[in-house]
Amino acid sequence: MKYTYYLVFLLFISGCSSNSGNTTFDLDRNNLKSSPNLGVNVTPRFSSALPSSTKMIFYFKSNEVRYDMFNNWAQTPQDLLARHFMLYFNNPEKQIEKTAIENCILSGTIYDFECDTNSKEAIFTVEITISDQNENLLMSKLYTSRANLEKLTASDFSIAMSLAVNKAAKLIYQDIQNLKK
Repeated sequence: MKYTYYLVFLLFISGCSSNSGNTTFDLDRNNLKSSPNLGVNVTPRFSSALPSSTKMIFYFKSNEVRYDMFNNWAQTPQDLLARHFMLYFNNPEKQIEKTAIENCILSGTIYDFECDTNSKEAIFTVEITISDQNENLLMSKLYTSRANLEKLTASDFSIAMSLAVNKAAKLIYQDIQNLKK
């Protein structure tokens, strides 16, 4: 009888709890359809000055950082960005642009991949390095881009971060084009 009460209690407890579950987010891929094909070799993983984690980072004050316990990125920012830039700069549906530098290597270090709750912005900072096949440095530049969030939610954060990453990608594209000139 004691076990029956215990079993009923466990069923009651499990039925009363709400399981909202974790949500996993990725960078938006819709803009990749119109992206260029530069034939750029993107390193398979970017480095990062951030902890290697899939947790979303929210800044509440200049020194208060919180990690979202319920919402995650699909991959670490390093892997997300390497994959996104590989797809962005190598659109298989387009011909390789003749103005592109042949066989250049794009790598990067991520410094910011976070949400500032005070300004309601996604902030993305990356240092991009471009070198030739012989590993001669052609360019090294720091890019920072921001995008506003409508609401302070994980979903809006992922949308805003996608916009910020795509803003940076367009600037990187312009700089790669200018290298050829």
